[in-house]
Amino acid sequence: MMHARPEGTACWRSMAVLLCCFLPSCDGESATEPVADAGAIRVTVETTGWGMDRDGYTVLLDGEPVAATGATGTVTLEDIPIGVHTVSLHGIDVNCQCVGGEEVTVNCQSGNLAVAAFEMTCEPYAPGKIAFLSDRDGAWQIYLTDVLASELSVIETPMTFERHGWEEGPELSPDGGRIAILHGHDIWVLNTDGTGLTRVVEGFANGGPAWSPDGTRIAFDYKDPDLPGLWQGGVGVASADGSGFVVITDFGEDRPDWSPDGSRLAVGAYPTRGGRDGIWVVKADGTDPVQIADAEEGHQFQFPRWSPDGEQIVFHDVAGSQIVVVNSDRTGLRTLVGKDGELKFLPQWSPDGSTVAFLTCWRGIGGYACGVTLIGRDGTGLSRLPGLGDPDSGTGPYAWSPDGSMIAMSVTWYWPEYRAAIWTVNVDGSGKSTLIDGPEDEHYVLGSWGW
Repeated sequence: MMHARPEGTACWRSMAVLLCCFLPSCDGESATEPVADAGAIRVTVETTGWGMDRDGYTVLLDGEPVAATGATGTVTLEDIPIGVHTVSLHGIDVNCQCVGGEEVTVNCQSGNLAVAAFEMTCEPYAPGKIAFLSDRDGAWQIYLTDVLASELSVIETPMTFERHGWEEGPELSPDGGRIAILHGHDIWVLNTDGTGLTRVVEGFANGGPAWSPDGTRIAFDYKDPDLPGLWQGGVGVASADGSGFVVITDFGEDRPDWSPDGSRLAVGAYPTRGGRDGIWVVKADGTDPVQIADAEEGHQFQFPRWSPDGEQIVFHDVAGSQIVVVNSDRTGLRTLVGKDGELKFLPQWSPDGSTVAFLTCWRGIGGYACGVTLIGRDGTGLSRLPGLGDPDSGTGPYAWSPDGSMIAMSVTWYWPEYRAAIWTVNVDGSGKSTLIDGPEDEHYVLGSWGW
């Protein structure tokens, strides 16, 4: 029987390099005693560049999955029958390439250790498409733009969007094939070619929508029609195929967010019902609600967002104008960015979980200006992306590119005349460019950036 033994860190590249060493191993380590008539294969992977896949790779031996290795890692396959074998990797992102090939041939001999090293390089390419709302052609409609090709297309739907109406989204599904949008108090789902329009929530939605990681469910802010006030409700979860929805909590009115594995939701709760406030985590079926951050008097926690590894949740403190983070096991509550006279809200993790972006508004000459600010997960490296900085201007919704190399943002000028656009900028502050803009009195509301 073959065994896979993970080892310490190594690298990720993908040049097909093969070394065979007689035991004891040639890399200076003492090797385990070989099994008679069997050998071992040490697989190392090293990757450099942007947008590296945090999930790593699956290692295949003769076409069959046998082990997994991370972005930086080494795994040893033991008790391999003697003879010629192929080692390959599965799960390589489209922006990454193997320098020398994705398959290595090894000749496993009794008492020998074969080493297959893979070298991979990943390039930033800001892939995919951006979905947004605009009235650039008169009526409000959903648009898609291909970021690389700069191609713009409108998605024709029978829906009539109202100018400055109650709309949120459009949110691309995880696979990029569908769009969910809040329209009025309904949530609709449609394919990106405009077909398959389905109303999944009718009359009970206040905010959202948020796709589950597997694309089968949509979480949203639920409005209880029997209660007064706009934000009296809870959290609902709808089937993306329109087969129905359930209300899973009677608290939480601020854009729920799915855990990376889709088993739980993070919820920001106001102390309006049942005395619950702060940040809560609840299972997707509504069971086992747990408060992980208590909003003390004078504070109001909103907009929780899970880190991609599921270990932390970031949120903003409206009353304190701070960005706060807490471990998902209820430990380590700390302020990531404190009070400094600026407004801070709507934090979002980078796809690799190393950085948090958030909106910042500060007082300029004659008024407030807003932009996107970045800070490292450890609280270092605070930087503001180049943006407006002018009074009477601001940055609205924004989105990370799927590979984490860029950010898109809705930008608006209010004086001397109203103008709007969608910009993209590299996270190092370079390469600011206008993706979409138009003449006076056009409006752009950024939804999401997906594949």
